[in-house]
This record gives sequence, C-alpha cells and structure tokens, in this order.
Amino acid sequence: MFILAHQPVEIMLSFGNPTTSAHKIKAAGAKLICQVRTLALAREAVAAGADVIVAPGAKAGGHAAARATFTLVPELADYLSVAAPDTVLIAAGGKVDGRGLAAVLMLAADGVLVGTRFLASTQALIAPNLRAAVLAADGD
Repeated sequence: MFILAHQPVEIMLSFGNPTTSAHKIKAAGAKLICQVRTLALAREAVAAGADVIVAPGAKAGGHAAARATFTLVPELADYLSVAAPDTVLIAAGGKVDGRGLAAVLMLAADGVLVGTRFLASTQALIAPNLRAAVLAADGD
C-alpha cells in the first residue's frame, strides 16, 4: 500500500473485506478504521483488527444500502460491547449538528463522522456556487 510510506496515523477502509489490507496497516503502526453497513461486515472488521468501526446508515453519501443508522448503531454497539469492547463505534450519515450527536450517543455510539456538512465551511475547496447551493438547500 503506497499510502503507508507516508506513515499515516489512521487508514479508513470501506466497501469490502478489510482482511486483505488490515495486516499491512496494523504492521505499519496505523489505526484501522472500517466502515461497515451490516453486522456481518462488522464481524469481519473486528476479526481483521479494526480499532474503529464506522456505521454509516442509509444517509451516508447515498452509498450505505438501505439500513438506517438508528437501527444499525445499537446492534453494532451490543455486538462490540461483548466481542471487542475497546473498539470505538462512530455513527455517520445525516448527523449535522449537536442533536444528531446526542441521538447517536444515546444509541451507544462513541461519536459521529461528519462529511457532507463540511461542504458549507469556508475551508472546503469547492466552487462558490456549490457552497451557495448547499447553504440554500433544505431537508427536502
């Protein structure tokens, strides 16, 4: 893995079995973050040595299948509490403010992964008209 030459602190894997790359990532001293969409994928990630599990739910960029975050997170939290209690659980998808954070903390997640929301920030390297469209949009 080319990226390991840059000595990253963490590497996040999504959409596939992490075992192919996990041993290289761990051997390089990086933390392994695995995005999973099902309990079965979480089991694979834990077996591969994941330090962090990200539960995206259906709202995460439109690529997380049909499972909702609010049903996935508690199931993963219950599993991790027994199988891998030191593994961090992060919820993703549609969490754009403190209310979303509070909700997933109540579901036993350790935090949230915020992505699309940051498109509205002045630091995002996007076209001004795209930022304006993001800010003008509503929930519909």
